[in-house]
Amino acid sequence: MPGACVIEVFNVDGSMQSVSLHSQVRADEVVGAIARRQNTDVDVVPFYSLFLVTIWRLQIVGTDQVSKRLELKKLLADDRPLKIKAAGEIQAKEGIAKEKQGASTIGKTLDIRVLIGFAFLDEAGEQLFRQRGEEIIMKSGGEKRTSPRRGVKQQVQQAVQQERIVRQGFSPINSIGKGDMCGYLFQRSAANPREWQRRWCILQKADLIHCLSNMDHSDAKYVPLHHNMVKPIQPRDLGGLKHCFEIDTPHDVIQFRAKTDEEAKSWIFAIERNMNLASENEKLHLAERMVEDGQRSLCCRDEAIVENALGSLEGLLSTQAGADRLFRFAKRSYLGSTSARHAELVAFHLDLDSAYVAFSSISDTNILSTTISSNNKNGLPPRTSSFASSSGSSAAGSTSLRGNAAMLSRKEWMAQICERFAGLFEDPGQVDADQDTKHVLSATQKLRSQLADDHLTFIPTESCAVLIEEIRRVVFQAIERDVYQAFKNSKEYYSVIATIPNRLRKKP
Repeated sequence: MPGACVIEVFNVDGSMQSVSLHSQVRADEVVGAIARRQNTDVDVVPFYSLFLVTIWRLQIVGTDQVSKRLELKKLLADDRPLKIKAAGEIQAKEGIAKEKQGASTIGKTLDIRVLIGFAFLDEAGEQLFRQRGEEIIMKSGGEKRTSPRRGVKQQVQQAVQQERIVRQGFSPINSIGKGDMCGYLFQRSAANPREWQRRWCILQKADLIHCLSNMDHSDAKYVPLHHNMVKPIQPRDLGGLKHCFEIDTPHDVIQFRAKTDEEAKSWIFAIERNMNLASENEKLHLAERMVEDGQRSLCCRDEAIVENALGSLEGLLSTQAGADRLFRFAKRSYLGSTSARHAELVAFHLDLDSAYVAFSSISDTNILSTTISSNNKNGLPPRTSSFASSSGSSAAGSTSLRGNAAMLSRKEWMAQICERFAGLFEDPGQVDADQDTKHVLSATQKLRSQLADDHLTFIPTESCAVLIEEIRRVVFQAIERDVYQAFKNSKEYYSVIATIPNRLRKKP
């Protein structure tokens, strides 16, 4: 794999950042890396792309006539930025040659400057760059001059050479620069051990790059420094040759020779330093991946929780915080005269959950044809109900069944459920009540009349659980119709969303 190159990427505000990548890195990977570095909101990352920016500045020598133009090319997700840039440099050099030839035919000389770089932009940034990109980049100090004194023949030769490099998958050495250390070394030939070839070497981060010269990089080779070792070679091991060292890789041993002992020690020290840094960076990268995997798992779990809590009324009522928000909203005065009833609906539904659990656990052996058995075996007077009226709603959840259930018999519990349901739905003016509500209201009225007879003994059966479930369904439908839809369009709902981390936030 080719070694890493460093490119400068412009932001919409003109600031620049360095990104290290190799020729096989995709554009979407670069976008993701920049977004993480800048802590970009994960929801807006898909709107960002990597752009190839080419700025032309043409001036007729001896005059003040200057023309400028900016070319902006959006890279696709699978595009390789380094290859796109190399191809752009070839086209730019060919364009320079054509512009100069055209100017020379009319007796003019052009001074041409070309800047080729990258930009990290969203849709708004793209529009701004098309309008003021040249001004933004030049103010940031990103101008790069292409000398007008180079001949057309030399430019064509360089273009052909660049094109060959692109086909081979290598990035231009000129785009790497001098790296951490550079200079000429002699490399021992693998084909002929007695031959030492002069090579231009560049040490950059986790790679040692060597080629024919600092100008000719057609045969550039990359030696990765990960998991490798460098050490000096004793003169006796090489027939008396001094100032030599070798890099041991898993597949090969590469030997180099410097001109002086001091130069050899400098190279060994620099290579060891970069090897250690590469090893540390690899460990950090592994740790980051582990953290990212953990965060991704946590994110998926949180997304499921949030989606469940906000995506439906049932999910909202299943969480204590969501139920409290809905209750407070229903109790607000801006819902009008029905706010007390709406708050009672929410509190009643929560209490019905506890009642349903309690009554649904009754054994099948207690199932009778009726929920009332004649004769009071205990002979005890009925207990006084500890429930307050539905109008005395508290901030904690109105007349809570949940808090007083331990003080009530099951008979009193069912009686109170029927009374609260009748108080909420037994409205003479409610002529348009659906058949479901009318059926449940009729069943509760019948049970209330039976429970009012102190001479009858109440035996709880599974039919009680069935009735509670029917009551709960009617109450749920009323909440969804009268409260939940208004809640979703309120500021209260948006304040719930505002407490969710940005990475989990979804628009309602």
